[in-house]
Amino acid sequence: MFGYGDIVRIDLSSGAIIREPVPPALVKKFIGGMGINDWLLWEHFLQVDPRVDPMSEENVLIAGVGPLGGTATCFGTKTKFTFQVSADGFFRGCDQRRDVRGAT
Repeated sequence: MFGYGDIVRIDLSSGAIIREPVPPALVKKFIGGMGINDWLLWEHFLQVDPRVDPMSEENVLIAGVGPLGGTATCFGTKTKFTFQVSADGFFRGCDQRRDVRGAT
């Protein structure tokens, strides 16, 4: 779908790479990385026990960009990382912001 790129699943254990389009239902439901990342994490833990060791091969690290990522806009963009934290087993999101205002 235009403007949403693809979902790329990379298995670091086997080296397998699977590329698939973002489902149209997700595009209609969520704007950008935050909602889609959370949905991907939910989908993953429906198949894998959510109490899995965060440092194991069954855990995931999800990276997604905001709706302005990859565009020529001058307002900057945001990357969202979603993962399970090893300290307490809860799920977290971490935003990496790039602000281009005033950049030379």
